[in-house]
Amino acid sequence: METIPKSDCVQIGIFLKPHGVFGALQLSFEAGLEESVETASCFLVETDGLLVPWFTAEEGVRITSAKTALVQLDWVGDDTAARKLCGKPVFLLQEEITETDIIPEESFWLDWQVYDAETGRLLGEVTEVNNYAGNLVLTIKTLHGEKLVPLSEGLVQELDEAEKTVKLMLPEGLLDL
Repeated sequence: METIPKSDCVQIGIFLKPHGVFGALQLSFEAGLEESVETASCFLVETDGLLVPWFTAEEGVRITSAKTALVQLDWVGDDTAARKLCGKPVFLLQEEITETDIIPEESFWLDWQVYDAETGRLLGEVTEVNNYAGNLVLTIKTLHGEKLVPLSEGLVQELDEAEKTVKLMLPEGLLDL
């Protein structure tokens, strides 16, 4: 029997606890992997040092936050079966990790210059980053005081890591609050 080598996989998280009485599991995973988790047809669960494939039931993954999901696996139909998987590391094959624009963690953004993507005007410098349940909010020092700006993939129009600049397409009136 051939096993799945860990070198071909990425640990994405851990099964925390059962959810409900029908065998669903709460999966805690790395932020930025929502799409990969949501589209996964199979999770590899480390059991006795080996990666064992567990297939998801049809429509068996529901994202509940930026770092958690409820997962229903085939052949896991009750609370007792689900408990046997709790606390175990969960992996995906590297090839199944979706290549998306993952927004980096908090400290990455400190001291960046923020520009309005529409006008090209400098808005200010990032002085603080807060993570509210997986949602990053930048504190930007502007000429008119500090402003809070949510950071999401939809707002980022352009970024230059070398220059530490980011252009954001902000909703009208956001900076007036």
